[in-house]
Amino acid sequence: MLGLAVTAAGGVTTAWLGRGREQLVRVPAAGADEPPPADLTTITGLATAVTQQQRQIDRMEARDGALRRRVRSLEAALTAAGVPVPEPDPDDRRLIEQ
Repeated sequence: MLGLAVTAAGGVTTAWLGRGREQLVRVPAAGADEPPPADLTTITGLATAVTQQQRQIDRMEARDGALRRRVRSLEAALTAAGVPVPEPDPDDRRLIEQ
């Protein structure tokens, strides 16, 4: 809840500081599944932006979960076949262990 309040406050501050400037409109590339940018000068626009970001986070977390399940099944298959499971790249180890 605190994160949502901080995000909303940040959005309001950004909108307030950016008022009076010409709004740039991003045109998504052909086939891009990106919604148009929300109007951050209104509560409704802020709510829309937060909702869109939360949906994107949910999709990313679902994808991450699916990839983790896939890795576990591949590791189990390697172990069952008697093949040692390789260690992760040292640069990736800290990301994996989080």
